[in-house]
Amino acid sequence: MNAHKNARTTLHIRALMVRRVNEEGRSVKSVAAELGVSERAVRWFSKHGIGIKRVMTNNGSCYKAATFAEAC
Repeated sequence: MNAHKNARTTLHIRALMVRRVNEEGRSVKSVAAELGVSERAVRWFSKHGIGIKRVMTNNGSCYKAATFAEAC
C-alpha cells in the first residue's frame, strides 16, 4: 500500500487497532498511545469493526501488479 507520508494509519494499523480493542479488550487510550493515533480514531475504527478481509483494488486502473493480476 502506498500511504502518503503524513498518514497516521495503514491497513495493518487499522486492523491492529480493532483487534486490540475488540478482541483483546484493551483500552482505547492505551491502544491510541501505543500506535501514536488519536483516541477518537481508535474508537471510530473499533465501533465500525474496520478490519481487512481481502484486497478489493490494486492502486487504480493505471497500474496492475503481476501478483494482483494473477490472483484475480
